[in-house]
Amino acid sequence: MKKYIGLLCCSLMVTAAHAVNVHINNINSSSGFYSFRLYAPPFDNNEAHAVPTRLGFGFLNSYLQSVNASPQNYLTFGYYDYFSQQTTWFPSTCTIVLDKPQAVNVDITADSCVIN
Repeated sequence: MKKYIGLLCCSLMVTAAHAVNVHINNINSSSGFYSFRLYAPPFDNNEAHAVPTRLGFGFLNSYLQSVNASPQNYLTFGYYDYFSQQTTWFPSTCTIVLDKPQAVNVDITADSCVIN
């Protein structure tokens, strides 16, 4: 019985999900705002959030610590125009798949977004 419980505990530890190790180093936006969508069930349902760049990104790094690493989880950034209150999304160039450790810088303008 003890041997069975030990094997069960070990197998649970191996299959347990691990937190993603993504760190946002910097976010620049020519409008002074950026939008992001986080898709990482069950935490978020892909809702968009607009944030002034002066608030920084520390809260986003803190939030990402509770997200499990998975190829199905992703974070997308977009250009937010404060006056029109519209977001332009760049899914092909401004999406981070949350499946491996990475440190990123995000540069957003009205017509492009670059993650490096």
